[in-house]
Amino acid sequence: MPPLPFPSRRLAAVAAALLAVAPLARPAFAQRLHLGLLGGSTDLTAGGWSLATLLISEARPYSFGLQLGNKGAGAMAELAWHPQRGPRGPWSDVDAFEYFSLGIGSRFGPRGYGVSWGQWNLLAGSRLMPADHHGLVFDVGVGMFGTLGGSSPDGVNGGFAGRVLFGWVF
Repeated sequence: MPPLPFPSRRLAAVAAALLAVAPLARPAFAQRLHLGLLGGSTDLTAGGWSLATLLISEARPYSFGLQLGNKGAGAMAELAWHPQRGPRGPWSDVDAFEYFSLGIGSRFGPRGYGVSWGQWNLLAGSRLMPADHHGLVFDVGVGMFGTLGGSSPDGVNGGFAGRVLFGWVF
């Protein structure tokens, strides 16, 4: 059998990562941790599309995540809290969070002298999910990013960052 082309290897790596994370979900439920699988676009993976796993704590104000996209991969840590005024009325079964997220990512692509190996980002955002923390989740954040270890291949070494993710929390 011929070797898989490069994009197919990336998709195989994404599938393997998701399958590796799935068995960790059951023990996490006992500690009031919820696993989210999300997709969308984020600057942590140098733009483009991204798949993310997010481990959300129901009892503590933090969450951790991993992202893999067509242009890079990264990890993030978040500090989250409930806003003073949450959804009311017909939206009372929705749980809202605000967060600060710090991430470090590695870009796919050419390496060489003076070329950065990755980037950092700092975001502030909001996440909406069902009050029981099981179901559809929306996540939007804005902030800034910069390079790590040199300048970027495309000449953009920092600026505004953003992410839009949606998915499911188990």
